Amino acid sequence: MSIWVTILIGTLCVLFAFAALCLLLLALLHVRYRLAWHGTWGGTASEQDGSVRLEFGFPGFMHKWGWERSGTEAPPSPAPKNHSKPETPKTAVSATPVTATPAKPVKASAAESVPKPLPERAPFKTADPPPQPAAPLTDPNRYRKALFRLATDGPAWELLVRYGFRSVVRFYKLLGPRLEIAIGHPDPAFLGRTAGHWYAVSPLLPLGETIVGFRFQDRAPTLRVRAEGGFSGLTLLLFCVNSVVTFPLIGIGRRAWLGWRRREMTGWRAFAYRRIQAL
Repeated sequence: MSIWVTILIGTLCVLFAFAALCLLLLALLHVRYRLAWHGTWGGTASEQDGSVRLEFGFPGFMHKWGWERSGTEAPPSPAPKNHSKPETPKTAVSATPVTATPAKPVKASAAESVPKPLPERAPFKTADPPPQPAAPLTDPNRYRKALFRLATDGPAWELLVRYGFRSVVRFYKLLGPRLEIAIGHPDPAFLGRTAGHWYAVSPLLPLGETIVGFRFQDRAPTLRVRAEGGFSGLTLLLFCVNSVVTFPLIGIGRRAWLGWRRREMTGWRAFAYRRIQAL
């Protein structure tokens, strides 16, 4: 076995060990969150409380961060108004009147009174008209037309909407929230109707692990929502890689190529493009 093969095998082993170590660290890195919100409405008064808890780090070395908001904030008191009248500056007035002395007329001399003859003007020469620029061989707005065609292309938007919907579902699965909702109201009939609507609609909603409770003992309408969950660094890396790989780049590129070939617009596209160009 030559020395170069040995060096190559050693380099691959080092890279493999480094990648395995990075994946292990990402798998041990965890992020946990907890969100809570509580609202009460009683007549004209209402109170809202909320809190956010975040933990991130490795097992045994977790860092915590939190934020809380309780009660209602009082509006700032207006600044006191100053009712004192501003003082007007006093200007000193001279008691003695000032009389202006008339200026003496200046007599022009005889030599200055004779008008001087105007200098002779050179004969007017007509200049040659400037050369007209040659008409461009290509349309200077072809890139704008192709981009507008792509922006108003229905199949391209359909591809982006499907990709966005799949990305939202994957992001929700990444967070993996466990929801707890508590609804309170002093009217039992209202809570009964709300419970019936919820149990009829809940199988159609992809909410995962969700617990909904109804509080009949509350004397005012209340709503409590709490969500908690977490994810690891490895699952976040897989989510990013999956989002990049599943992006419909080929489909968007095909629609862009068709828009470039058919950039001459007609109908409502031509009307909208002219209106945008006129702005």
